Amino acid sequence: MVMLLLWLAPNFFVFGGQADGEALNDLWSFDLNTLRTTPAWEQCKPIGAVCPAQRTGHVCVAYQDCIIVFGGTDGPYHYNDTWSYDTNTETWSELQCIGSIYIFGGRGVDGKELGDLAAFKMSNQRWYMFQNMGPAPSSRLSHAMASMGTRVFVLGGESFMSTKGDDNGIINIIDTKHIKYPDSSGEPLVNDADRESSAIPTPLLGQVE
Repeated sequence: MVMLLLWLAPNFFVFGGQADGEALNDLWSFDLNTLRTTPAWEQCKPIGAVCPAQRTGHVCVAYQDCIIVFGGTDGPYHYNDTWSYDTNTETWSELQCIGSIYIFGGRGVDGKELGDLAAFKMSNQRWYMFQNMGPAPSSRLSHAMASMGTRVFVLGGESFMSTKGDDNGIINIIDTKHIKYPDSSGEPLVNDADRESSAIPTPLLGQVE
């Protein structure tokens, strides 16, 4: 079984994943407040028929009271869509909110591991792709990402094609305060880095934030 665990206090959430070779799109929650009483996983029942397709290897992050899902695959198809689940209204919808999501690496539709960094700025709903930002993690998939303040951390993962030495035990850090976004009509300003804007990243799988 392959799944992705997400923390949104006081609950752990699991969305999608894979079991017995089949991609899933169900959502489950575990309330840590029940640990001393009757702890149990509970399947969430979203209101309405709109929801993401079955998938595994997707990106999943918490934003305020929402669960944000991007990408993934069901095997034959690689998704490039973005979804938001509101834990208050218990509804899925296409992403319409503010903030930024950072994505690093993963695996493209050609099977090759990726080592690029992308950001989705939700205020203007544009993708930004960044290259040449100095020393960077090697191309990889199935790694972990986490954020604290302005910093994004990358740890672990695997690569079948990289000739670079094994650095899975190294925590790589990028400080996003060095990435300056302009007005929605302009280009991103990135310190000492090449950049491209309005590009949609390659559909990916195997990257976890």
